[in-house]
Amino acid sequence: MLNCDGKYYINMKNITLREMDTFYKRFKGLMFKTSMNKEGYLFRNCKSIHTCFMKFPIDVVGIDENFQVMEIHSKIVPWKFVWMRKDVKHIIEMKTDAFSINIGDVISEG
Repeated sequence: MLNCDGKYYINMKNITLREMDTFYKRFKGLMFKTSMNKEGYLFRNCKSIHTCFMKFPIDVVGIDENFQVMEIHSKIVPWKFVWMRKDVKHIIEMKTDAFSINIGDVISEG
């Protein structure tokens, strides 16, 4: 299990993940923001997201309990809903094209 709010690696490239670990953080997420830094928002124990009230498209990555990438949805525009497949345990939201990620990649601690 990763300890979030820190530096991690995907394909030997450094990324920052911020854990959405409170009700308020999970509820608000990226709503009403006008842009996003080159970081990811981690939602543990989550299989679906929405982009309601968002102002820009995002990429959504579904990962399993070992933080292996199982599913990727690219360029999700505002006012859409995304449901992940059964083996996805957590979701990462990120700026569109912020990182080069492929199915099967594993996120590791930095």
